[in-house]
Amino acid sequence: MKRLIQSRARIDDMLSLARREGMSTLVQDGIQKVLSGATTYKQVRAVAMK
Repeated sequence: MKRLIQSRARIDDMLSLARREGMSTLVQDGIQKVLSGATTYKQVRAVAMK
């Protein structure tokens, strides 16, 4: 990631690398919390799906 940033790579390339390295999106994390009972879909939608 550091090399991509230093070389001023495109955002798409950075996102692709981050996902390959295990990053989850805010929506994905929210859905996991919904499934575990920690929050509701309505709350996730209000925060992460604007």
